[in-house]
Amino acid sequence: MQDRYKKKEQLIRELAALRRQFADLESAEQQRKKLEAELQDSQDYLNKIINSMSDPIFVKDSKHRLVLVNDAECILAGRSREELIGKTDYDFFPKEQVDIFWQKDDEVLETGRENINEEEITDAHGNKRVIATKKTLYIDKSGNRFIVGIIRDITERKRSEGALQKAHNGLEIRIKERTAELEIMNEQLQLKMNECNRITDAFRATFEQAAVGVAHLQPDGRFLMVNQKICDVIGYTREELLGKTCHEITYPYDLTADLENVRKVLANENKTYSMEKRYICKDGSLKWVNVTVSLVRDIQGIPVYFISVVEDISEHKKLEEQLFQAQKMEAIGQLAGGIAHDFNNLLTAVIGYGNLLKAEVTQDEQASSYVNQILRASERAAALTNELLTFSRKQIISPRPVNLNNTIREVEKLLSRIIGEDIELTTVLSDKDLTIIADSTQIEQVLMNLATNARDAMPDGGSIIITTDRVELGMEFIKAYGYGKPGSYSLIAFEDTGTGMDERTRERIFEPFFTTKEVGKGTGLGLAMVYGIIKQHEGYINAYSEPGMGTTFKIFLPLIQTKADDKETAQVFPITTGNETILIGEDDIYVRKFIKEMLLKNGYVILEAVDGEDAVKVFNENQNEVDLVILDVLMPKKNGNEVYNEIKKINSRMKVIFTSGHSSDIIHKRGVLEENLDIISKPIMPEDLLTKVRRILDT
Repeated sequence: MQDRYKKKEQLIRELAALRRQFADLESAEQQRKKLEAELQDSQDYLNKIINSMSDPIFVKDSKHRLVLVNDAECILAGRSREELIGKTDYDFFPKEQVDIFWQKDDEVLETGRENINEEEITDAHGNKRVIATKKTLYIDKSGNRFIVGIIRDITERKRSEGALQKAHNGLEIRIKERTAELEIMNEQLQLKMNECNRITDAFRATFEQAAVGVAHLQPDGRFLMVNQKICDVIGYTREELLGKTCHEITYPYDLTADLENVRKVLANENKTYSMEKRYICKDGSLKWVNVTVSLVRDIQGIPVYFISVVEDISEHKKLEEQLFQAQKMEAIGQLAGGIAHDFNNLLTAVIGYGNLLKAEVTQDEQASSYVNQILRASERAAALTNELLTFSRKQIISPRPVNLNNTIREVEKLLSRIIGEDIELTTVLSDKDLTIIADSTQIEQVLMNLATNARDAMPDGGSIIITTDRVELGMEFIKAYGYGKPGSYSLIAFEDTGTGMDERTRERIFEPFFTTKEVGKGTGLGLAMVYGIIKQHEGYINAYSEPGMGTTFKIFLPLIQTKADDKETAQVFPITTGNETILIGEDDIYVRKFIKEMLLKNGYVILEAVDGEDAVKVFNENQNEVDLVILDVLMPKKNGNEVYNEIKKINSRMKVIFTSGHSSDIIHKRGVLEENLDIISKPIMPEDLLTKVRRILDT
């Protein structure tokens, strides 16, 4: 009996142990299911984010095998995800092209540096396409190296298909194998957790390294999450944006259309929307962006958050405006040329028959007088059509190699007679060889028209300064100012101290028949002729003017190679870098951005001010760090000289460089600045800026 009792107790203990093992297994199973659910949620979240982006995205392992692609990548390749995952480029592209792809991949894997390259590929429809691919290295917690690639210029999106492999269901639990099965389950859970971490890290890397701004917003428009790119676009920090709504930083004129698009998405009338609008940046400037917005809903269809992809298109808009202006001038020129051509045909008949009639009525004094009036009016009309032809660049010219300085010297006396004794004329001619291909008579006509225009703007007298120089237009200049071809040019700067113009007038001064003079005192063709002549000589002209501060015309005419030029080697500018702190005071955002970017690229620390008062404020706050101040002569609230005088009260030894669309001669004649201060004339040459900054800092 005692043995049976002991055996029963042993069986009870074994049964209790078995029950505990069952309970442990059941708890482990619940934990596994919970982790799988969390992993699935993370995967779904990542898929929604990646697949909402219009840019194709892919991830390769160190053996160049695709391990992750989004919908846009599938569309580009014309294959399903199942056909892409695990494959290499050799499965889809010719060997020669793949060798180039892999060379870039290996650079990323070996050096860790990202690269961006352009390639021509054949898409799924057999069309040749050029794509820009940004490749970045990602290393997971296990040390595995991956390449994260983002392809630009693909707009269609589809949700990525793919699912994590489901864990085993319905495991047969055997008492004797429970311990081994538990270890297997733990290993599987660890693998799932590692996979979840890898995907989460890949999402974060993709989110932060995207070439466009990405933001998550609440249904009411409040920012939930932003990447660094969108902060860079509009100038706010993450913390500042997370306290705002997108409506607060949207330009009021664009807000109505934006809110209507949001309403349609919330009402399920549209799945997504794209629009161009303006953001109000932190510094108060406006930035053009293209936003693509989609809405994420929960399983009940309730809106959870918006995903907004923001692309900075400010430069595109700026170039678009410049193109529109150029197209307008070209269209006006074509119209003027067509009118002049047809009108000349009519005038040929009028003048011809008028002369015939004159011969017939020589005995009739009154009739002869009428005919003479007709012929004189016809001659004036012919002169007008000739000016229209000049503007439209259809006038015949006789170009030959001419020395620009000699042409100006020859016309200088004539200019003095045109402008009168109460206007001082000064020429400052460069000692460099300025040989151009030109019709010297046409160049003289340009100078005479500019002189006439300047004289009318100075009824009480003033000054005209004509300067020449040799300049090099490079890509930095062309990018900053939106015109020109690289090369060597002669520069004519024609400056007056007249009444000046506002921006609206300045934009129209080259249009034929546009004039600000009284009726009967001008045809409005003088500057139109100047524009036509310069364009016919393959040159460029711009005007800088402000009310009350005179006008500066800058003309760029291409130089030709002379014997002296053939012996010269290309001018090499030293790399003038530094690490000093420079304060830029400039109210024109494009000029300020250009100077800032140029100096940042060369190592300097930059502080910005948008007007005169802001410049004084920023200097006060950073007076111990500032090494140099760059000030626009003419700014709102305080001009450059007033700002400089305020700064000298704080630090009398502070170094300063002024910028202006006028030359230093005109500025000093108007009494805006003291003599012997450093000035850089606009448009600013990048090499001149860097050289002068370094020279002033080292003095």
